Amino acid sequence: MIISNTMIKEFIILRPADFPYRLMSLVGYFYNDHHLMNFYHAAGMELMYEQQKICYAIDEDNFYQLLKLKNTQEPHEAKYNWLVLKGIFGMPPGIEAQLKIENEEVLSSEQKNFFKKLLPLHRMIERGDELAIHVENDFSILHHFKCNDVFRNNGAFLSTISVTYLGTYDHPYSIINLWFDEENKLMPMSLKNNHEHSEQF
Repeated sequence: MIISNTMIKEFIILRPADFPYRLMSLVGYFYNDHHLMNFYHAAGMELMYEQQKICYAIDEDNFYQLLKLKNTQEPHEAKYNWLVLKGIFGMPPGIEAQLKIENEEVLSSEQKNFFKKLLPLHRMIERGDELAIHVENDFSILHHFKCNDVFRNNGAFLSTISVTYLGTYDHPYSIINLWFDEENKLMPMSLKNNHEHSEQF
């Protein structure tokens, strides 16, 4: 299978659970600031999706995407209008940035000190992206953030990611389930006995 970003070694389709795996290739690209993904099927079908949400699980070297089908004129089943993917990076983080938490008053002093450390990233965060970060020595708690803006600096200065703190969760799937609504009726991610179907793209 083919994907344009070689930093990503694997994609796992989480929802819908029975997505047909007769794929010839998967190509991700940008068009007019839109994140798009094309799925090419052996049956001759080409489904183009646009990224609606993304959450980077910083300590786990992976990310989760919510995709919405754009070319609905292609023959397909309605349940494939939305996808949830898990992407796994194939190399260690190569970027460092600092966090600026806009509502940091909701954090304890210990948490404030932790989040002042540099953040290792595989790719630069964009406005609207979400982050899930474990606090050191406590991997049972995920801290959830949403990016408000990115201030890119060159030379000796680090980029700064302005975020809002949204809360704590015990699993990335708890965050993903927040994405499901009346329009997107995908089945919630179960925290127990969940089977991920892996596809090497």
